[in-house]
Amino acid sequence: MTSNQWARIRDGVIGTFQPLLAEGLEPANGTIRLNDEHAEVTFMASGDHLDDDLLPQACRAVFGETQAGDVLMLSIAQRSGSWGGLCTARYRSRCLVLDPPAQDIDDDTVVAVQLHYYGLSSWSGERRLNEEPIIEDGKVVGWTAQLRWDAGTTVPLGDGYTLRFSSGHTVTGPYDRRTLTAPLVITIESEERRPIGEHLVRLDAVHALLAVAHKETPLASSGGVRFAHTQDVYCSLWERTMIGLGPPGDLTHEFPHLGLDNIGGIRGVASWVRLVLEDRRAVEPLVRHALSSIQTPESRILSTAAAMEYWVASNARSAPWAKRKTGEDLPSALTRHVDSAWNSWIGDSDQWVKNFWKAYLDLKHFRPNTPDPSTVHALEVSGRWLLTATLLDHCLGSPDASRHLFSKGLGSLGRNVREELWGH
Repeated sequence: MTSNQWARIRDGVIGTFQPLLAEGLEPANGTIRLNDEHAEVTFMASGDHLDDDLLPQACRAVFGETQAGDVLMLSIAQRSGSWGGLCTARYRSRCLVLDPPAQDIDDDTVVAVQLHYYGLSSWSGERRLNEEPIIEDGKVVGWTAQLRWDAGTTVPLGDGYTLRFSSGHTVTGPYDRRTLTAPLVITIESEERRPIGEHLVRLDAVHALLAVAHKETPLASSGGVRFAHTQDVYCSLWERTMIGLGPPGDLTHEFPHLGLDNIGGIRGVASWVRLVLEDRRAVEPLVRHALSSIQTPESRILSTAAAMEYWVASNARSAPWAKRKTGEDLPSALTRHVDSAWNSWIGDSDQWVKNFWKAYLDLKHFRPNTPDPSTVHALEVSGRWLLTATLLDHCLGSPDASRHLFSKGLGSLGRNVREELWGH
Protein backbone atom coordinates (compact mmCIF):
# COMPACT_ATOMS: atom_id res chain seq x y z
CA MET A 1 0.00 0.00 0.00
CA THR A 2 2.88 2.40 0.72
CA SER A 3 4.00 2.86 -2.91
CA ASN A 4 0.40 3.63 -3.89
CA GLN A 5 0.19 6.20 -1.09
CA TRP A 6 3.31 7.98 -2.33
CA ALA A 7 1.96 7.99 -5.89
CA ARG A 8 -1.33 9.52 -4.75
CA ILE A 9 0.41 12.22 -2.71
CA ARG A 10 2.65 13.05 -5.66
CA ASP A 11 -0.47 13.67 -7.75
CA GLY A 12 -1.95 15.76 -4.95
CA VAL A 13 -4.56 14.85 -2.32
CA ILE A 14 -6.90 16.86 -0.13
CA GLY A 15 -7.07 16.74 3.65
CA THR A 16 -6.99 18.72 6.86
CA PHE A 17 -3.70 20.08 8.16
CA GLN A 18 -2.44 21.41 11.46
CA PRO A 19 0.92 23.05 12.29
CA LEU A 20 2.19 21.50 15.52
CA LEU A 21 2.62 24.32 18.03
CA ALA A 22 2.58 24.34 21.81
CA GLU A 23 -0.65 26.35 21.95
CA GLY A 24 -2.37 24.16 19.36
CA LEU A 25 -4.19 25.25 16.21
CA GLU A 26 -7.41 24.08 14.66
CA PRO A 27 -7.02 21.81 11.59
CA ALA A 28 -7.79 23.50 8.26
CA ASN A 29 -8.79 22.18 4.83
CA GLY A 30 -6.10 22.03 2.15
CA THR A 31 -3.96 19.90 -0.19
CA ILE A 32 -0.55 18.24 -0.16
CA ARG A 33 1.69 17.53 -3.17
CA LEU A 34 5.07 15.91 -3.57
CA ASN A 35 7.73 16.49 -6.24
CA ASP A 36 11.46 15.93 -6.63
CA GLU A 37 12.27 19.09 -4.66
CA HIS A 38 9.86 19.21 -1.76
CA ALA A 39 6.57 18.25 -0.17
CA GLU A 40 4.15 21.19 -0.14
CA VAL A 41 1.05 21.73 1.99
CA THR A 42 -1.39 24.55 1.24
CA PHE A 43 -4.47 25.12 3.41
CA MET A 44 -7.11 27.72 4.20
CA ALA A 45 -5.70 29.93 6.96
CA SER A 46 -7.51 31.69 9.78
CA GLY A 47 -6.03 34.53 11.75
CA ASP A 48 -4.56 32.09 14.28
CA HIS A 49 -2.58 30.38 11.52
CA LEU A 50 -0.67 33.60 10.65
CA ASP A 51 1.90 35.54 12.64
CA ASP A 52 2.26 39.32 12.98
CA ASP A 53 3.91 39.51 9.54
CA LEU A 54 0.98 37.62 7.97
CA LEU A 55 3.20 34.58 7.39
CA PRO A 56 2.20 31.08 8.46
CA GLN A 57 3.18 30.39 12.06
CA ALA A 58 6.78 29.16 12.39
CA CYS A 59 6.84 25.48 13.28
CA ARG A 60 8.98 22.38 12.84
CA ALA A 61 6.22 19.94 11.86
CA VAL A 62 2.81 19.90 10.18
CA PHE A 63 0.37 17.01 10.69
CA GLY A 64 -2.30 16.11 8.16
CA GLU A 65 -5.18 13.67 7.68
CA THR A 66 -5.59 13.05 3.94
CA GLN A 67 -7.31 10.79 1.43
CA ALA A 68 -4.04 8.82 1.20
CA GLY A 69 -3.60 8.41 4.96
CA ASP A 70 -2.05 10.49 7.72
CA VAL A 71 1.10 12.48 6.90
CA LEU A 72 3.68 14.38 8.90
CA MET A 73 5.90 17.06 7.35
CA LEU A 74 9.25 17.48 9.10
CA SER A 75 12.26 19.77 8.61
CA ILE A 76 10.13 22.67 7.38
CA ALA A 77 12.24 24.60 4.88
CA GLN A 78 9.94 27.40 3.71
CA ARG A 79 6.66 29.05 4.62
CA SER A 80 4.62 31.58 2.71
CA GLY A 81 1.04 32.72 2.40
CA SER A 82 -1.49 34.91 0.68
CA TRP A 83 -4.15 37.08 2.17
CA GLY A 84 -7.09 39.19 1.14
CA GLY A 85 -10.45 37.67 0.33
CA LEU A 86 -8.95 34.17 0.66
CA CYS A 87 -6.09 33.59 3.11
CA THR A 88 -3.84 30.58 2.60
CA ALA A 89 -0.82 29.15 4.40
CA ARG A 90 1.87 27.18 2.56
CA TYR A 91 4.65 25.03 4.03
CA ARG A 92 7.42 23.27 2.14
CA SER A 93 9.53 20.50 3.58
CA ARG A 94 12.37 18.22 2.54
CA CYS A 95 10.97 15.16 4.32
CA LEU A 96 7.58 13.55 4.75
CA VAL A 97 6.38 10.59 6.84
CA LEU A 98 3.39 8.34 6.11
CA ASP A 99 0.96 7.12 8.77
CA PRO A 100 2.85 8.30 11.87
CA PRO A 101 1.45 7.02 15.20
CA ALA A 102 -0.43 10.04 16.53
CA GLN A 103 0.20 9.06 20.16
CA ASP A 104 3.99 9.12 19.62
CA ILE A 105 4.32 12.43 17.76
CA ASP A 106 6.16 15.10 19.75
CA ASP A 107 7.02 17.98 17.41
CA ASP A 108 9.83 16.81 15.05
CA THR A 109 11.68 14.57 17.52
CA VAL A 110 12.42 10.90 16.73
CA VAL A 111 14.62 8.08 18.06
CA ALA A 112 15.79 6.53 14.77
CA VAL A 113 15.95 7.19 11.03
CA GLN A 114 17.03 4.66 8.41
CA LEU A 115 17.69 4.35 4.68
CA HIS A 116 17.34 1.24 2.49
CA TYR A 117 19.77 0.69 -0.40
CA TYR A 118 19.92 -1.92 -3.16
CA GLY A 119 22.80 -2.96 -5.40
CA LEU A 120 25.60 -2.33 -2.89
CA SER A 121 27.01 -5.82 -2.62
CA SER A 122 30.47 -4.68 -1.47
CA TRP A 123 28.87 -2.72 1.40
CA SER A 124 26.16 -5.17 2.45
CA GLY A 125 28.25 -7.66 4.40
CA GLU A 126 27.16 -11.28 4.71
CA ARG A 127 24.44 -12.44 2.30
CA ARG A 128 21.04 -12.83 3.94
CA LEU A 129 19.27 -14.26 0.91
CA ASN A 130 20.14 -17.94 0.50
CA GLU A 131 18.82 -19.86 -2.49
CA GLU A 132 19.50 -23.15 -4.24
CA PRO A 133 17.87 -25.41 -6.82
CA ILE A 134 15.99 -28.59 -5.96
CA ILE A 135 17.44 -31.39 -8.08
CA GLU A 136 15.82 -34.80 -8.62
CA ASP A 137 17.04 -37.43 -11.07
CA GLY A 138 19.56 -34.94 -12.41
CA LYS A 139 16.90 -32.35 -13.23
CA VAL A 140 16.01 -29.03 -11.62
CA VAL A 141 12.45 -29.53 -10.35
CA GLY A 142 12.20 -26.57 -8.04
CA TRP A 143 13.90 -23.75 -6.19
CA THR A 144 14.20 -22.87 -2.52
CA ALA A 145 14.87 -19.44 -1.10
CA GLN A 146 15.34 -18.28 2.48
CA LEU A 147 15.43 -14.60 3.44
CA ARG A 148 16.41 -13.54 6.95
CA TRP A 149 16.39 -10.20 8.72
CA ASP A 150 19.59 -9.45 10.60
CA ALA A 151 20.12 -6.96 13.42
CA GLY A 152 23.53 -6.17 11.97
CA THR A 153 26.38 -4.31 13.62
CA THR A 154 26.36 -1.12 15.66
CA VAL A 155 29.01 1.37 16.67
CA PRO A 156 28.62 4.51 18.84
CA LEU A 157 28.95 7.92 17.20
CA GLY A 158 29.10 9.93 20.42
CA ASP A 159 26.56 12.41 21.84
CA GLY A 160 24.07 9.57 22.40
CA TYR A 161 23.92 8.46 18.74
CA THR A 162 24.58 5.01 17.27
CA LEU A 163 25.23 3.90 13.69
CA ARG A 164 23.76 0.55 12.61
CA PHE A 165 24.43 -1.45 9.43
CA SER A 166 21.91 -4.27 9.01
CA SER A 167 20.04 -6.31 6.42
CA GLY A 168 16.34 -5.77 5.81
CA HIS A 169 13.86 -8.01 4.05
CA THR A 170 10.60 -7.71 2.16
CA VAL A 171 8.34 -10.30 0.51
CA THR A 172 5.69 -8.93 -1.81
CA GLY A 173 3.40 -10.09 -4.60
CA PRO A 174 0.79 -12.87 -4.93
CA TYR A 175 1.77 -16.42 -3.97
CA ASP A 176 2.72 -17.39 -7.53
CA ARG A 177 4.71 -14.20 -8.26
CA ARG A 178 6.73 -13.51 -5.14
CA THR A 179 9.36 -10.78 -5.04
CA LEU A 180 12.03 -11.05 -2.34
CA THR A 181 14.39 -8.21 -1.50
CA ALA A 182 17.27 -7.90 0.98
CA PRO A 183 18.30 -4.22 1.15
CA LEU A 184 21.24 -2.81 3.04
CA VAL A 185 19.74 -0.81 5.91
CA ILE A 186 21.70 2.09 7.42
CA THR A 187 20.23 3.49 10.63
CA ILE A 188 21.03 6.38 12.96
CA GLU A 189 19.60 5.76 16.45
CA SER A 190 19.52 8.05 19.46
CA GLU A 191 19.24 7.22 23.16
CA GLU A 192 16.47 9.78 23.57
CA ARG A 193 14.19 11.72 21.26
CA ARG A 194 16.08 14.26 19.19
CA PRO A 195 15.05 16.55 16.28
CA ILE A 196 15.03 14.54 13.05
CA GLY A 197 17.50 16.97 11.48
CA GLU A 198 20.20 15.73 13.89
CA HIS A 199 19.65 12.18 12.67
CA LEU A 200 19.52 13.24 9.02
CA VAL A 201 22.82 15.15 9.12
CA ARG A 202 24.54 11.96 10.27
CA LEU A 203 22.76 9.85 7.66
CA ASP A 204 23.73 12.44 5.07
CA ALA A 205 27.39 11.92 5.99
CA VAL A 206 27.06 8.18 5.33
CA HIS A 207 25.20 8.85 2.07
CA ALA A 208 28.00 11.21 1.04
CA LEU A 209 30.58 8.50 1.69
CA LEU A 210 28.61 6.10 -0.53
CA ALA A 211 28.64 8.76 -3.27
CA VAL A 212 32.41 9.17 -3.00
CA ALA A 213 32.97 5.41 -2.97
CA HIS A 214 30.93 4.59 -6.09
CA LYS A 215 31.16 5.56 -9.75
CA GLU A 216 27.48 6.51 -9.74
CA THR A 217 25.74 7.97 -6.71
CA PRO A 218 23.52 5.38 -5.02
CA LEU A 219 20.08 6.63 -4.00
CA ALA A 220 18.16 5.00 -1.19
CA SER A 221 15.02 3.30 -2.41
CA SER A 222 13.09 4.08 0.77
CA GLY A 223 13.48 5.19 4.35
CA GLY A 224 11.89 4.82 7.75
CA VAL A 225 11.37 6.68 11.03
CA ARG A 226 10.74 5.57 14.61
CA PHE A 227 9.21 8.23 16.82
CA ALA A 228 9.58 6.42 20.16
CA HIS A 229 11.40 3.41 21.58
CA THR A 230 7.99 1.87 22.31
CA GLN A 231 7.06 1.97 18.61
CA ASP A 232 7.25 -1.50 17.02
CA VAL A 233 7.73 -0.62 13.35
CA TYR A 234 9.25 2.12 11.23
CA CYS A 235 6.98 4.57 9.40
CA SER A 236 7.75 5.14 5.72
CA LEU A 237 9.91 8.23 5.05
CA TRP A 238 10.75 10.29 1.97
CA GLU A 239 13.70 12.68 2.13
CA ARG A 240 14.57 14.97 -0.79
CA THR A 241 18.34 14.53 -1.12
CA MET A 242 18.90 10.86 -0.30
CA ILE A 243 15.76 8.92 -1.31
CA GLY A 244 14.54 8.47 -4.88
CA LEU A 245 10.82 8.77 -5.64
CA GLY A 246 10.91 6.17 -8.42
CA PRO A 247 11.29 2.39 -8.15
CA PRO A 248 14.81 1.08 -7.38
CA GLY A 249 15.13 -0.53 -10.83
CA ASP A 250 17.91 -2.95 -11.73
CA LEU A 251 20.92 -0.67 -11.15
CA THR A 252 23.78 -2.35 -9.29
CA HIS A 253 26.94 -0.61 -8.19
CA GLU A 254 29.54 -3.23 -8.95
CA PHE A 255 33.28 -2.48 -8.86
CA PRO A 256 33.17 0.59 -6.59
CA HIS A 257 36.22 2.69 -5.86
CA LEU A 258 35.98 1.55 -2.24
CA GLY A 259 34.20 -1.30 -0.51
CA LEU A 260 33.24 -1.39 3.16
CA ASP A 261 36.29 -3.53 3.97
CA ASN A 262 38.63 -0.95 2.39
CA ILE A 263 37.64 1.74 4.89
CA GLY A 264 37.72 -0.36 8.06
CA GLY A 265 34.13 -1.57 8.09
CA ILE A 266 31.39 0.15 10.04
CA ARG A 267 33.91 1.62 12.49
CA GLY A 268 35.58 3.40 9.60
CA VAL A 269 32.18 4.73 8.51
CA ALA A 270 31.51 5.98 12.03
CA SER A 271 34.88 7.74 12.04
CA TRP A 272 33.96 9.37 8.72
CA VAL A 273 30.65 10.62 10.19
CA ARG A 274 32.51 12.20 13.10
CA LEU A 275 34.98 13.77 10.66
CA VAL A 276 32.13 15.32 8.64
CA LEU A 277 30.56 16.78 11.79
CA GLU A 278 33.83 18.17 13.13
CA ASP A 279 35.72 19.17 9.95
CA ARG A 280 33.07 19.78 7.31
CA ARG A 281 35.26 22.28 5.42
CA ALA A 282 37.71 19.51 4.52
CA VAL A 283 35.03 17.08 3.32
CA GLU A 284 32.39 19.24 1.65
CA PRO A 285 34.17 19.89 -1.69
CA LEU A 286 34.87 16.17 -2.16
CA VAL A 287 31.23 15.32 -1.64
CA ARG A 288 29.94 18.22 -3.73
CA HIS A 289 32.13 17.15 -6.65
CA ALA A 290 30.83 13.58 -6.38
CA LEU A 291 27.18 14.64 -6.23
CA SER A 292 27.19 17.42 -8.83
CA SER A 293 28.91 17.42 -12.21
CA ILE A 294 27.70 20.93 -13.08
CA GLN A 295 30.91 22.70 -12.07
CA THR A 296 33.83 23.99 -14.05
CA PRO A 297 37.32 22.51 -13.56
CA GLU A 298 38.47 25.92 -12.34
CA SER A 299 35.83 26.14 -9.59
CA ARG A 300 36.57 22.56 -8.56
CA ILE A 301 40.30 23.07 -8.12
CA LEU A 302 39.75 26.25 -6.12
CA SER A 303 37.50 24.49 -3.61
CA THR A 304 39.63 21.32 -3.50
CA ALA A 305 42.82 23.28 -2.79
CA ALA A 306 41.07 25.38 -0.16
CA ALA A 307 39.98 22.16 1.57
CA MET A 308 43.59 20.95 1.46
CA GLU A 309 44.75 24.20 3.09
CA TYR A 310 42.17 23.83 5.83
CA TRP A 311 43.04 20.18 6.56
CA VAL A 312 46.80 20.74 6.69
CA ALA A 313 46.42 23.86 8.83
CA SER A 314 44.02 22.17 11.27
CA ASN A 315 46.57 19.38 11.85
CA ALA A 316 49.76 21.46 11.80
CA ARG A 317 50.09 21.72 15.60
CA SER A 318 49.38 18.09 16.46
CA ALA A 319 50.51 15.96 13.50
CA PRO A 320 54.15 15.82 12.32
CA TRP A 321 53.10 15.08 8.73
CA ALA A 322 51.30 18.44 8.49
CA LYS A 323 54.37 20.49 9.39
CA ARG A 324 55.52 21.85 6.03
CA LYS A 325 59.15 22.24 5.17
CA THR A 326 60.46 25.70 4.31
CA GLY A 327 59.69 26.66 0.73
CA GLU A 328 57.62 23.60 -0.18
CA ASP A 329 54.14 23.79 -1.66
CA LEU A 330 51.31 22.70 0.61
CA PRO A 331 50.20 19.46 -1.20
CA SER A 332 53.61 17.92 -0.42
CA ALA A 333 52.40 17.33 3.13
CA LEU A 334 49.56 15.19 1.78
CA THR A 335 51.70 13.25 -0.68
CA ARG A 336 54.04 12.23 2.16
CA HIS A 337 51.12 11.13 4.33
CA VAL A 338 49.40 8.66 1.96
CA ASP A 339 50.64 5.25 0.84
CA SER A 340 53.57 5.17 -1.59
CA ALA A 341 51.20 3.74 -4.24
CA TRP A 342 50.37 7.41 -4.92
CA ASN A 343 53.81 7.95 -6.48
CA SER A 344 53.26 5.27 -9.12
CA TRP A 345 49.67 6.32 -9.69
CA ILE A 346 50.52 9.97 -10.39
CA GLY A 347 53.84 9.36 -12.20
CA ASP A 348 55.85 12.35 -10.94
CA SER A 349 54.68 13.44 -7.51
CA ASP A 350 57.11 16.34 -7.04
CA GLN A 351 56.24 17.90 -10.39
CA TRP A 352 52.54 17.31 -9.80
CA VAL A 353 52.73 19.25 -6.53
CA LYS A 354 54.34 22.22 -8.31
CA ASN A 355 51.84 22.15 -11.19
CA PHE A 356 48.79 21.74 -8.95
CA TRP A 357 49.74 24.55 -6.58
CA LYS A 358 50.73 26.91 -9.37
CA ALA A 359 47.42 26.33 -11.18
CA TYR A 360 45.54 26.97 -7.95
CA LEU A 361 47.39 30.21 -7.18
CA ASP A 362 47.11 31.42 -10.78
CA LEU A 363 43.35 30.97 -10.69
CA LYS A 364 42.98 32.32 -7.16
CA HIS A 365 44.85 35.53 -7.96
CA PHE A 366 43.53 35.94 -11.52
CA ARG A 367 46.96 35.59 -13.10
CA PRO A 368 47.25 35.29 -16.89
CA ASN A 369 48.33 32.14 -18.73
CA THR A 370 46.44 29.65 -16.55
CA PRO A 371 46.40 26.03 -17.80
CA ASP A 372 43.73 24.92 -20.24
CA PRO A 373 40.57 23.31 -18.73
CA SER A 374 41.60 19.73 -19.55
CA THR A 375 44.88 20.12 -17.64
CA VAL A 376 43.09 21.84 -14.75
CA HIS A 377 40.63 18.95 -14.69
CA ALA A 378 43.44 16.37 -14.50
CA LEU A 379 45.14 18.29 -11.71
CA GLU A 380 41.93 18.77 -9.76
CA VAL A 381 40.63 15.20 -10.00
CA SER A 382 44.00 13.81 -8.89
CA GLY A 383 44.18 16.34 -6.06
CA ARG A 384 40.66 15.51 -5.01
CA TRP A 385 41.49 11.81 -4.71
CA LEU A 386 44.71 12.65 -2.87
CA LEU A 387 42.72 14.58 -0.27
CA THR A 388 40.03 11.87 -0.17
CA ALA A 389 42.66 9.20 0.47
CA THR A 390 44.25 11.34 3.18
CA LEU A 391 40.95 11.80 5.00
CA LEU A 392 40.01 8.13 4.74
CA ASP A 393 43.43 7.09 6.03
CA HIS A 394 42.84 9.46 8.93
CA CYS A 395 39.52 7.72 9.67
CA LEU A 396 41.16 4.28 9.58
CA GLY A 397 44.35 5.22 11.38
CA SER A 398 46.31 3.42 8.62
CA PRO A 399 47.20 3.88 4.91
CA ASP A 400 44.96 0.99 3.81
CA ALA A 401 42.44 3.19 2.01
CA SER A 402 45.05 5.15 0.01
CA ARG A 403 46.90 1.92 -0.82
CA HIS A 404 43.72 0.40 -2.23
CA LEU A 405 42.67 3.52 -4.13
CA PHE A 406 46.01 4.15 -5.82
CA SER A 407 46.83 0.51 -6.53
CA LYS A 408 43.50 -0.67 -7.99
CA GLY A 409 40.45 1.15 -6.62
CA LEU A 410 40.51 4.00 -9.16
CA GLY A 411 40.90 1.74 -12.17
CA SER A 412 42.09 3.50 -15.32
CA LEU A 413 41.78 7.01 -13.90
CA GLY A 414 45.49 7.21 -13.06
CA ARG A 415 46.48 6.35 -16.63
CA ASN A 416 44.15 9.04 -17.97
CA VAL A 417 45.60 11.63 -15.58
CA ARG A 418 49.21 10.73 -16.47
CA GLU A 419 48.46 10.92 -20.19
CA GLU A 420 47.03 14.41 -19.79
CA LEU A 421 49.79 15.71 -17.51
CA TRP A 422 52.88 13.95 -18.78
CA GLY A 423 51.87 12.54 -22.15
CA HIS A 424 52.41 8.89 -21.12
